[in-house]
Amino acid sequence: MELLRYANELREPAEYFDEVRAAKPQKDMVDLAVQLIEKKSGPFDATKFEDHYGTALKELVQEKLKGHKVVAKEAERPSGGNVVDLMEALKRSIGENSGPGKGKTARGGKKRA
Repeated sequence: MELLRYANELREPAEYFDEVRAAKPQKDMVDLAVQLIEKKSGPFDATKFEDHYGTALKELVQEKLKGHKVVAKEAERPSGGNVVDLMEALKRSIGENSGPGKGKTARGGKKRA
């Protein structure tokens, strides 16, 4: 299923983005974003992807049509124990190793003694 909205249901973008500051992004952040996009870009083949939600929904409908009672499965909750420094992980993913192990802090400054 797809959700489409009628014209009278749409809002102006300014209503959503008026609180966003118009600050200029840092050059190193823009460079990092460009590198990530270039590294992760490639041809797209839609046949490699499956609509898991649609498949599960069809299976539930088939079970109901057969007269079976459908019971929702209890979803597993993630433990949240694996906290990662996102900026460090992004830099590692493009081959930069300028994190704390190289004598700099995550923000790019020198470590304090």
